Amino acid sequence: MPSSYWLLAGGLWLGLLLLVALAYLTALQKLGTELKHQLPEVVNKALEDHHGFQQKAVPYLLEQLNADLALIPIQPASLLISHCSATLSQIGEGAAPKDSQAMQWLSGTHQRFASVELQCTVNSAGIAVIATLVMLLLVGLLWFVPAPVSMQREKFIAKAVQSGADIAEALALTVPLQGVVVEQRLLFLNQLLEQRFSFADAMALALCRSEHWDPHCDLQWLKLGWQIYPTDCAKAFQIAKAPAVLEFQLSDSCIVVHGIQIELPRTPLLYYYWYASQRLKTAEGWVLNPASNKPDQLLAQDIIVLMEQWQGHKKAIQDLQEQGLKAKTLDQNRSKIRDELVSVLGAELAQPYLFDSQKSVRTGRFSYRLMTAPELLLLAQSNPSEPDRDISEMPVVI
Repeated sequence: MPSSYWLLAGGLWLGLLLLVALAYLTALQKLGTELKHQLPEVVNKALEDHHGFQQKAVPYLLEQLNADLALIPIQPASLLISHCSATLSQIGEGAAPKDSQAMQWLSGTHQRFASVELQCTVNSAGIAVIATLVMLLLVGLLWFVPAPVSMQREKFIAKAVQSGADIAEALALTVPLQGVVVEQRLLFLNQLLEQRFSFADAMALALCRSEHWDPHCDLQWLKLGWQIYPTDCAKAFQIAKAPAVLEFQLSDSCIVVHGIQIELPRTPLLYYYWYASQRLKTAEGWVLNPASNKPDQLLAQDIIVLMEQWQGHKKAIQDLQEQGLKAKTLDQNRSKIRDELVSVLGAELAQPYLFDSQKSVRTGRFSYRLMTAPELLLLAQSNPSEPDRDISEMPVVI
């Protein structure tokens, strides 16, 4: 139960206690007012019947007067008071004692006084009825009235509305914020909203189980992971936290980029692998494109060996054997590689895994190399007949 409800319950019970106290004081005040009008007459009559005031007759008179007072009808002040009573403790003539709160009146030439004790009894049944009503009111509030909205929740509801959600959706989405999400997760939610995540997606990721959740992950990769697995925040965070490695899994005709497995056509995949191997062979990793009118036979032989080892297409191997490596062949395969990666990763995330180029001022020919740093490249080491490793748990994009 929210703390606000406990405060409300405490306030209602305190109100009930104050109501009983007020009813009690009101009843006493009403009884005192009635006695001011009736008591002098009753006392005067009793004294006249006994031929005036006599001190020795006071005990007897008090007994008789108290019996008469019991017959005076006194209505309770409210449902909370069952009955009230008045008891005379002292009567006399002359001035009342200074420390007394006695009633005083003038009867003829005689100043008289009477000390009265007033009492009221609370109505247990009436209090029980009101207490029951208070309980029913609390249950009704818990059942029908929505939980009070905290200041932090109000802030995120406003952001949800700005993101396109209506009020009902915003209230539903932000329910977990009531005492569940710590401040760090609220800050993470704010970061996701700033990265233009929808409010529903941002809430799902901010509330992901603690063993998967990581506020320091790469938000762009997290967004891509969530697009691939829109209902599995654990796998989305797995992608976001994966190392920025480009791994070649030639036995499975795929690459793994930042934890995402991407299948590629066989020939572009092998050319991509070849460029990666060139990046590791030399300090700079540049590969000069063959002249447009002169295919490169040495580079062709290098790629033929690679294709034969990794079951490349026979036609691609045959073309290289008969024609050599053409600039057009490299250009086409780089273009196919770029298109495949951009279609899965988007242009910005794919960029570090594509190609850089430079033009020779002397010859006008272009050289190309893989942008990926050598330390982030992981080439296949096993034979085609032996799978590199179990990648069944990796995100797969076809």
